[in-house]
Amino acid sequence: MLYLKEVRIGNYYICNLKDYSKEYCLVDHDYDKTIKLLCPINNDDNKKQIYDSSYCFNYIGIRDGLIINNKQETIYETLPGIILTNEINFDRYNLSIYAPFNVKEDVTIVCICDSPKENKGITPFIQINIKNTTHMNSSNDKYVKGCDYGNNKGKLQFLTQPVSHTNSLICEVEAFPGDIIGINCNNYTNNKKEDIYLEPSNCFATVYFSMHSLNFVRTHIDNILPDAKYYPDLSSLPKDKNFQKFSTSYLWIPEEVPHDFLFYCYCSFPTGRGVAIYHIVKNAQP
Repeated sequence: MLYLKEVRIGNYYICNLKDYSKEYCLVDHDYDKTIKLLCPINNDDNKKQIYDSSYCFNYIGIRDGLIINNKQETIYETLPGIILTNEINFDRYNLSIYAPFNVKEDVTIVCICDSPKENKGITPFIQINIKNTTHMNSSNDKYVKGCDYGNNKGKLQFLTQPVSHTNSLICEVEAFPGDIIGINCNNYTNNKKEDIYLEPSNCFATVYFSMHSLNFVRTHIDNILPDAKYYPDLSSLPKDKNFQKFSTSYLWIPEEVPHDFLFYCYCSFPTGRGVAIYHIVKNAQP
């Protein structure tokens, strides 16, 4: 069991507000660390089996001891491409928070927990300071290289290619050493509960890989790019209902790529699928 309020271990920063329900955490975001928030579950609401994504929002300030929540803007409008995944474990929410890779301006967000009855009027929260990412991408693209089969455009766009699977069955991306690539399946403004999912379910940790032919095999990314970093880290946590809303994954390609190759993942819809093919080039972009 975890009895400390804040724990930094390996690639994880953990804020434990399950056992410290009168307090808060403050952390600067780091892409080398996964931020985890542990929250108590409101047992009065048996239907609440997932963490409510509206509990994460742009931090404006505190007034009269209460956190100001601008409910006019959702977290994915503040940070298009953000990922929230959750698992219920030991009677608590185990929320993982992954910032997107195209943050145009410095921003601070908070994610709150429900207060136990005995702490009425006190809102436990984590405050996350996120720096802009203009220095990160090796290309000059305004967005992260990738295929967005959610077809998010305008202020909601965060990948270079927003496409509709009904119009484009295949989306292709060329990437180089040091690039960050992404995939997304869901449209942020579509509130219909469609059966939409990413395949492999833990793309980019697992991909369909090929060297020089159209014969693809399913393999872990470590077998072809041992130093690659993938987000979210789902090696120990299964997908949950939150991820249908935030059906996004990223891959940070290492600076050393052994050879040219390609792989794909796809978004599955009730009416078909959209395939995202990534051509990884060994030599750096000239």
